Amino acid sequence: MCGIGLNGQIPLTNLHIRGNIPILIDSVDNAAMIFNTINGSNIQIGARYDGFYVYDKSTAKYCMYAKDGKVSIGPDAKQNSEYILDVYGDTNIRGSLVLNSGKPVKINTDMVNKGMILGTDGSGTAGINY
Repeated sequence: MCGIGLNGQIPLTNLHIRGNIPILIDSVDNAAMIFNTINGSNIQIGARYDGFYVYDKSTAKYCMYAKDGKVSIGPDAKQNSEYILDVYGDTNIRGSLVLNSGKPVKINTDMVNKGMILGTDGSGTAGINY
């Protein structure tokens, strides 16, 4: 295999780095790595002064953006979301979704009966069939 081996490694790929010290990518504005494939995928992962991001250069859209503990995900991810988690598009959750705003609300989907059960902290449930 032809490649560069760092820290005494025989390279297993074109670039093989071994060790417990992080890789430093240093830049004035945008420290990033770009992943290109032959079929045209062009993804950039990086960090800027205003957050961490995953950017699809082929569609010119952010796929994910994180800043100040807030994460925006989806084909139209915002750089400055006002929510802790901001998801654009349909979302598939495998398991329960627990909403907690004082009184926890748990939402379970029932794929057998094609319905949804909304439950509260024990004060009752409501069924919605669709």
